Amino acid sequence: MIKATQRITNKHKDNLINHEEKESIRLNKFIGDSGFCSRREADRLIDAGKVTINGELATKGMQVFPNQIVKVENTIIKPKSTRVYIALHKPTGITTTKN
Repeated sequence: MIKATQRITNKHKDNLINHEEKESIRLNKFIGDSGFCSRREADRLIDAGKVTINGELATKGMQVFPNQIVKVENTIIKPKSTRVYIALHKPTGITTTKN
């Protein structure tokens, strides 16, 4: 009985998602991941000239490096520190929607 439990535990350990740390990230994704707004809204803010990186006006497609300061309308944007993944069991016949 113990061995069966150990096999299940080891099986689930293999299912962990490991993300490699990237040196830079696209500006709209950086703003979207911070929770300030969506990536599409971030693109609109960038086009409107309301986003700066280290005091310089930002353009679409720019990359943000860890030591840079991003501001949207003089509000400093900070990235979220960790990601949380949630796996749920949804029984057959149950519909999931986003309101």
